[in-house]
Amino acid sequence: PSVDAYAYPNPFSPRRHELVRIKYEVQSAGNVQIRLFDFGMNLIRELDSGQYSAGTYEAVWDGRNANGRQVANGPVFYQIDTPENTIRGKILVID
Repeated sequence: PSVDAYAYPNPFSPRRHELVRIKYEVQSAGNVQIRLFDFGMNLIRELDSGQYSAGTYEAVWDGRNANGRQVANGPVFYQIDTPENTIRGKILVID
């Protein structure tokens, strides 16, 4: 099947892996925004935003929120807004 984005390693342990990588593809040039949400869909952190040309990219996350604190165990949802669509996925944080 066609996959627009994926995160690895998943499940993610900040203590063991240090970083999780989110690989995604942008089909056409334009503004891209990557945001992370907790189970209640509260914004945890914004990873990347800006103008991107078409291509494949990778964002990294260290398991911390916008205040620098380690997030709690559980699912973290990512949303990648690109010029042509919105891509959503899930990262399971286990530490």
